[in-house]
Amino acid sequence: MFRFPLEIEAMELNGALSNPRAVLELWKLSALFVSVLTRDPRKRDPAQVDPRCGEITDTVEKMLTETGAALHVSEIKHAVERRLAREISLATIEDLLHKHARTGRILKVRRGIYASPSSGHYSCPPIVETVVDVLGRTGRPMKLKAIHAECETMLGGPVSYQAVKSTVCRYRNRIVRVAYGWYTVRTPLATEGPWRH
Repeated sequence: MFRFPLEIEAMELNGALSNPRAVLELWKLSALFVSVLTRDPRKRDPAQVDPRCGEITDTVEKMLTETGAALHVSEIKHAVERRLAREISLATIEDLLHKHARTGRILKVRRGIYASPSSGHYSCPPIVETVVDVLGRTGRPMKLKAIHAECETMLGGPVSYQAVKSTVCRYRNRIVRVAYGWYTVRTPLATEGPWRH
């Protein structure tokens, strides 16, 4: 005899309700459902509450001001975790530093290194500004290796050779190649073409 799906479901439900264990489980489930509905969603377990971004920002600023040093992101993370006595993700610290470096609350000294604006450290200019400054000071075309060496001298630290190379190739509106491997600042008189040293 063929049975319709509704009859099958009614038989299955009748069998489930006649099971005393199922009735107990349904009662527990309904109690859990009521507790979830009546719970205030704004209240969470204190162990699950992350520190507010404002609290982390204030801690980072205070710590950088007190130390007066330029610190790497990982050093800042560990120092903030010690002060707040809880773990904070590296991504949170990086986002916070990046955001406040743009507003001026935190000074980005160079990639991954941050300090307090009152610490006396200076922010490294973008590499394009350094390259243009190097070429402008000499007033004559320079080889790429010489540009790279002068950039390192000017910034007082290692600079990626590839970064200098990509800068002179990318910023054609400010830097002109006068011969293979030779570059100068673009001026109205500087035109691309052969140039002999």
